[in-house]
Amino acid sequence: MTLSRPATKKSVTARALIFGVLCLLTPLIVLAQTVDLDKRLLQLSERGDISGVLSLLKAKANPNFADERGITPLINAAWRGDLVLAQILLDAGARIEQPGRAGCTPLVWAARNGWTATVSLLLDRGAKIDHQDSGGLTALIRAAWNGEESTVQVLVSR
Repeated sequence: MTLSRPATKKSVTARALIFGVLCLLTPLIVLAQTVDLDKRLLQLSERGDISGVLSLLKAKANPNFADERGITPLINAAWRGDLVLAQILLDAGARIEQPGRAGCTPLVWAARNGWTATVSLLLDRGAKIDHQDSGGLTALIRAAWNGEESTVQVLVSR
């Protein structure tokens, strides 16, 4: 038989205080973990790590997370011309028109780098062909400026 002391007013107050602090901190801890997931998703998308991206999306990482420059996982995929990664992110709810630095959308990044298949995917999924970046340039102008003839043909045909 274990004997315990009856709870005192002091011990009840201390327990209530600890409980209150834990209730306040728990959302902050969860938020910090979520931000870490989102940052990691951005890093893995930059490297083209498809299995890592899939794992983080399954763990509820935000496919629309943007860093301080406005770079998102979909912008990373478009910039790299990673068709599979772009499809995965779009299927996970990535916003196709979310601009990054200089107002460039994923379509503008893919077009300026000549990733024709990625440009086609983004157009098929609803990217606006006439979006202008902060310099007033469209995906078509960016592709033409960089001499990306096949990408220009795809854009003109739309």
